[in-house]
Amino acid sequence: MLSTKLNTLKGIGDPLADAVLHDYRNATPAVRALLEKGILQGVSTISGVPQSFVALLQDSEATLALMPPSDIELAFEPYAWIGPLWLSVCLGPGSLAHTYADPSIASVLMKTGNLLPQTVSRRLLETQLWNLSVIKPGGLSVGGSGYVHTFQVRLLHAQVRSRLLQRGWRDMHGHETVPIDQLQMLRTWLDFSVVPFNALDLMGLSFSDDQRIALFSVWRLVGRLLGIDPEFLSHVNDYKVAHELLCLVDAELPAPDENSRVLTQAMLEAIGPRLAPLLGMPADVSVLMMFSLCRLFHGETMAQHLGVDANWTSALLPMMADANRFRLRRMVEDPVYRSNVTQQSLKTFDAIEKSLSEKTVYQAMETTLASEKLPRV
Repeated sequence: MLSTKLNTLKGIGDPLADAVLHDYRNATPAVRALLEKGILQGVSTISGVPQSFVALLQDSEATLALMPPSDIELAFEPYAWIGPLWLSVCLGPGSLAHTYADPSIASVLMKTGNLLPQTVSRRLLETQLWNLSVIKPGGLSVGGSGYVHTFQVRLLHAQVRSRLLQRGWRDMHGHETVPIDQLQMLRTWLDFSVVPFNALDLMGLSFSDDQRIALFSVWRLVGRLLGIDPEFLSHVNDYKVAHELLCLVDAELPAPDENSRVLTQAMLEAIGPRLAPLLGMPADVSVLMMFSLCRLFHGETMAQHLGVDANWTSALLPMMADANRFRLRRMVEDPVYRSNVTQQSLKTFDAIEKSLSEKTVYQAMETTLASEKLPRV
């Protein structure tokens, strides 16, 4: 059934966000400021704005209301147990490598010029910032950093979609289509909701069944906040279904192309030095480790398509997974140790958030609209 429904997602954008973008472009600065106020304080605090603003804010707030804040916070708690190192590994060699393997997504990213080697480190940090803002306590609440950042990402996608369509966007086969359509958004959501689970399993950091159920429930909310069709998401009711869906989506894709290889290798070479201190390795060895992790997470066939070659650091992975299993077992059995690790992780999350002093691309939508420059996703 899901395989049939997947076809309905092709060529469809995000009607609510696309309508907001249209009205935002034609609005006065004062009306634009009201949208920002609505994101931070709620739709009930604003009036005199286009109906599209109201519709998107109401839909987003209704999505948050589907789960009590305490349940959201409890569901995300295991991420603090895992800590910033392995969350970053899941993000880079895990989620982003899988995202870039889709030639259609890689093409959009290369067309917007935002993930070339000279800027990839910045883009990585911005993606990490979004991810951390979502999972931090209180992040998914009206005005919370995760809610605000996700809202901004959704509007940025609408802006990129509009700009590329204005330029006569065509897919890799030369066919007219809609960039960042529902199918691409769905696959990207699966990159953050399913791919990390698989990566963590392989590195000895498996979630319990109850944790997996709770986490997936929250990630479904995030999918709705990002603009994925809620009717379709209603059929993706657990992790097993989501994993099968990811396999179906991937089976329909062509092999990664040169754009995929350029982006993946630039990302791995950028994240390696950043994680070297946490791994206790020289930067060049850490880069090799990122290549080995990418091969482990996605398999040799995919790795070959992505140009990710094997190297000697793969011999270290079983030992690292065993160490993670021991650490996770201690976390479950020792509440004091678990509390200390959790608090340290939250402090590190805050430090990462503060390390990006300038606005992210998705936070600077008004500036990019005014300048008419194509934003970086």
